[in-house]
Amino acid sequence: MCDKIGNEEKLLLLATIYKDNIVEKYLDQIEYKELSEEKLLKSLKADNYKIRSLLIYNLKKYDLFDKMPDMVKEFLNEEGKRAKEKFDQKIIEIKYIQKKISDIRKPFLILKGAGIAYTVYKEKPYIRDFNDIDILVEEKEADDIYKYFLESMGYVCKKGLSEQLIYKNFFQHYAPICREGVYVEMHHHLTQKQDPYYIDTKRIMNNADIIHIDNMPVYIPNKEDMLISLCYHLFQHEYREARFMLKPYPDIYNLLYSYKDNFEWNTFIENVKEDKIEFPVMYSLYCVNHIYKELLDVDIVPKNVLDVLMPKDFYERKDAIVSRHLFNNDQIIGVWSKTHIERLFMGTKELRQELCRKYFFYTSEKHWKEECNKLNIPFEENFEFSPRIWEKYGRI
Repeated sequence: MCDKIGNEEKLLLLATIYKDNIVEKYLDQIEYKELSEEKLLKSLKADNYKIRSLLIYNLKKYDLFDKMPDMVKEFLNEEGKRAKEKFDQKIIEIKYIQKKISDIRKPFLILKGAGIAYTVYKEKPYIRDFNDIDILVEEKEADDIYKYFLESMGYVCKKGLSEQLIYKNFFQHYAPICREGVYVEMHHHLTQKQDPYYIDTKRIMNNADIIHIDNMPVYIPNKEDMLISLCYHLFQHEYREARFMLKPYPDIYNLLYSYKDNFEWNTFIENVKEDKIEFPVMYSLYCVNHIYKELLDVDIVPKNVLDVLMPKDFYERKDAIVSRHLFNNDQIIGVWSKTHIERLFMGTKELRQELCRKYFFYTSEKHWKEECNKLNIPFEENFEFSPRIWEKYGRI
């Protein structure tokens, strides 16, 4: 699999691992003199910008920073300082939210970013970059809390009323709100309307853990529910939206490595089965395990866990093209032409171009099959009138 990607991609993947020092010998195998300055900069300025602080940490930890191309070093130095300032700003905002929401005695959890930062990356939490603050509230309290953010906490929403209603009724969080440059997404679900899956957020809130940020207690999902939320987040963006990002991979790997001696796999499996989310969770665990297995020759997810959660049709579905925007219960419209590791480093625009092309083929052939049925003739895959034949002749 790793033969499908270059030195730059291998470096970015390897440099996302936090505590596991097994990575050092593999980092030493990178051909640093062959690294493309242009390619690295393009990647770090695009969808992989969210792992820049982690990359800087590992390059310096293993004395590799000076092996980077000059413009890459300059860029990373500047962005590393900026990321630390932004992290500190968000932490101040989290403490402000905790204090203000505590005043009205409404429960909430911090999801993803800060929760991962202060548990998995706790020695150096600032190396876990995050764009906005994600919180989870009880659905029955959501309207009141959102109103409180806007009317009593100084937040503003830049979306119109129609968009606000769409967010509330269709998506897993209300319309984003902002105060002093920091954005907050308030979740009342972890899944969206018409998703074929549902996650029990009441269980997650009832079983929450407490962490302390500068001596202030803050609730986050426990480690088993944190993994569920991370897995579904990866699945939602990657499998259902064709938006492949690197950041969710180290989150899952590093969380599992951090808790390798005390992760409650039986509880995790029980919750996954209760929520009936075997495929989304298995998709994410399989992909994370497979990539790092190819890189490091280790299984970060125990084999018995993969076996227990493996749906019968998993291999038929894992490389399928679906889209949540079609509201068709994730019906398969095609299969990716590139491998998973290649998709992970492709641009979102290119990926979605293929999605749209496959949807055109899927819809066209669906109608041609209907017409063939009317004529009482079989539909054959190599019919010249099928638009799919355009690919055969290189016409698209």
